[in-house]
Formats: sequence, C-alpha cells, structure tokens
Amino acid sequence: MSVDYKTNITVDLGFEKNPDRPVTTYSESLGDAKCASSHFHPRSQLIFSRNGIIKVICQNQMWMVNNTQAIWIPKNVEHQVFFPKTVELVSVFIDSSVPILENKCFAFKMYPFLEQLILKLVQFQNPQKANEKHLRLVQVFFDELSELIPTMFFLPLNSDCRIEKITNILMEDISERKNLDYYANLINVSPRTLSRLFKNKLGLSFRDWRLRLKLLEAVRMLGDGLSTKEIAFNLGYESPSTFIYIFHKHFKKTPSNFRKSE
Repeated sequence: MSVDYKTNITVDLGFEKNPDRPVTTYSESLGDAKCASSHFHPRSQLIFSRNGIIKVICQNQMWMVNNTQAIWIPKNVEHQVFFPKTVELVSVFIDSSVPILENKCFAFKMYPFLEQLILKLVQFQNPQKANEKHLRLVQVFFDELSELIPTMFFLPLNSDCRIEKITNILMEDISERKNLDYYANLINVSPRTLSRLFKNKLGLSFRDWRLRLKLLEAVRMLGDGLSTKEIAFNLGYESPSTFIYIFHKHFKKTPSNFRKSE
C-alpha cells in the first residue's frame, strides 16, 4: 500500500482568520503528491477531486475516496492528505467564525449541485472581501453543508503499539492471507487477545478490518486503471469472481460499474 510521493504541497489558505472572507478556495492538478506533513489549521476544509483518488488520514481513521465523494475536515483537527496518482483537486476553506457541521472528519457523497456550487465559488478567485453576489452563493453553500450525510466506509486506525504493528504489516502486504494465529504470535499474545484488541481498539473484528482494507485498496486500484483480474490477484483473492462478489456485496456495484461512476 506504500506509495512513493514525489511532491509535497503546502497551502496557506487554511491558516487565515478573516470573517470578511468566510470561504476561500484552492484548486490544482496534482500527481503523486501529499501534504508536506500532518497538520491542522483554524479553517475547516472540504476537499474532493474531479477525477482521481484522495487518501485522508484524520482522527485515527483513513478514507480512500474517488470523485463521487468528498471529505469534511473540521477546524483545528490534525490530518494528512495524499494524492496517489493524478488528481484534479478542489478544496474549500471555511473561516473559524462560521458555526457549521460537527467536529469530526467524515466522507460524504458528492452530488452534482454541490459540486457545481463549489466550482462557481472557485471562479471568484478569493476576493479580499466578498461582494453581495459572492456572499449569496456562500450562504447557499453553507445551507448545503448542513444537509450532508456521512458515509461510514472508512478504515479505523489506532496508536496502540500492538495494533499498529499488525495493521502496518497488513497494509504493507495486502495480498497476504496468513491467519489470526500468525499475527498474534508476532506480538506474543494469544489469538483471543488479538481478536479482542481489534474489537476494542478498532471497533471491527480482525477479519472485517482486513476486508475493509482490501476494499479501500480496491477503490484506489480501480482509480489507477487496473483490471478487475489484476486487482483480484493483487489483493490475494483466488479468483476474480470471488473479488467481484465481495466488492458488489459492499458497494452494491460491480468493480467495472463502480469505475464508470467515477
């Protein structure tokens, strides 16, 4: 799952405190890039891509989203963002004076009206003080934000040294099919103890966590243009049909139909 990110980016707009500019935007075409470091800023942030995949790590959770979804990142919450391949990034920063949404990261379905509204805001090119027309669009934008419905498809993480060791190993070799006993032995605990750690620290069983990891990685590989057959074997499935069945069970779409929706 490791990627060699060749470009580090830094965007200062998130650090501005200015009620006269309640919304600022940033858009850029990126490739193999990431935020320079894990960071937080006084402005909340909405981030999505018009094409490509974005990975976000925030509040011990990880999302891997294509252009049918977006990520909400609250103000003053530490996070890091990665762009594994070519991405047309669009980001909106909301001033800390604006009382909107809850104080936790989440992904949500990006629908056409909200996307077009954001792209219209981008066209204003961040005036020092919003004019009347701009402010009307900003208010509609805020109204739309209040209606967002979070998606629960994320990968929980945890800094417990035992859990972190196992999850890092799993993320480095997603095709591996060793059982719970093998990983329990790596950290010198019983399989029952490791199973309980996953439930208590991550809220998922070992099996369900590894499955969710595979599905998130499948989304990334689809964005990279890999075939269903390539993805199935890269993820350690014995046959493409098994992978297609599991993918459809969770996303209600086959991998090929999911790719078409990007």
